[in-house]
Amino acid sequence: MYVKGLFDLRQKVQNHFGSRALYRATQRYDPGVSENGNVKFLLYDSFVVGFGIMEPPLTSLAFFLMAPGDVTTTRLLGKKLVFIENREQDVEDAFRVVDEYCRLRLPDTFLQVYDALE
Repeated sequence: MYVKGLFDLRQKVQNHFGSRALYRATQRYDPGVSENGNVKFLLYDSFVVGFGIMEPPLTSLAFFLMAPGDVTTTRLLGKKLVFIENREQDVEDAFRVVDEYCRLRLPDTFLQVYDALE
C-alpha cells in the first residue's frame, strides 16, 4: 500500500506538485472511525482538485476536479480517476493526468510566467 492515510496523501500531493499546489482542506467522511475522505488543493492558482481515499481497506483512491457551481468530475482527458490502485506507479500516473489537464487548460503566457517563478 503506497498511501497510508489522509495525512500521507496530503504529503504525497504536496511532494508531487510542489509550489503548484496550495493545500485547502481535509474532509474525513467518518471522523475518528476510518481514513476515508479527501484532501483538497488549489493547483496553479486556478483549479480546486480533491484527492480521496475510498472505503477501507484503503486499496483504491479517487481524484476529482471541482468546477464552478459545485460540479465535480472524476474524468480528465478521457481518463477515469476513480478506483486508482493504491500503488506508487498508479498514483503517480494519476497525478500526471491531473497536472497535464491543468496545464492544457491554462494559457501559455500564464504557464511561462508561473514556471519562471518556481
